[in-house]
Amino acid sequence: MNPPHFSSEESERIKEILVLYKKFKDLMLYADELKTESFIPAINEARDAFDHFMRSFAAKYDMVEDGEYTLENFNATFRHLYRGVYDLLDYIRIQQKDLVDHLLDDYSKETILAVLPKYYSEIRPDLLELVENIPKYKNSKDIGRPDIEKIDEYIVTVKKIKIHMQFIQSKELSLVEFEEKIRSEKIKNRYIGIVKTVIVIILSGVGGALITRFVPF
Repeated sequence: MNPPHFSSEESERIKEILVLYKKFKDLMLYADELKTESFIPAINEARDAFDHFMRSFAAKYDMVEDGEYTLENFNATFRHLYRGVYDLLDYIRIQQKDLVDHLLDDYSKETILAVLPKYYSEIRPDLLELVENIPKYKNSKDIGRPDIEKIDEYIVTVKKIKIHMQFIQSKELSLVEFEEKIRSEKIKNRYIGIVKTVIVIILSGVGGALITRFVPF
């Protein structure tokens, strides 16, 4: 069986599919890092894209009638991957926003400032701005007029958020240790306060008894 021959238009579309698939795959892997549950809409788009891709090759090997069949299915493959990429980007935005909102919920402001001194002044404002900017890219999605540069802008934003979160997560041990230190000091101070109060009460009682006994009225 001779290897299939592709027209210049078909070859160009295959290259575009490969480039887009690389973006899709990287985003899918990152989405799995964010949440263990698989994101079904993106999986469905990948399944449909693969089906159309195989149909194109089936036509080249005369397993189906050719005509415009090959290029049509390559185009369909691209469209499914394009939708899948945007589905993943939107899904990642939701997961990242949730992490940004709750990543440091277990720690006091004192701990956060001690371990991450630039969190409130630089890191968090940048994170919030990045998260707010993401939906603007999604609004630009147009299957009929695909724009890979817009996707790349979106991916850059996602990566910036990822870098911030990885930095914060790298400080987790320090955050836990400092928070424990604060809690221990608070407990210690609370006990010291209780002991002081008890001592004062005891001394007041003893002093009052002595005064009553030895000081005539």
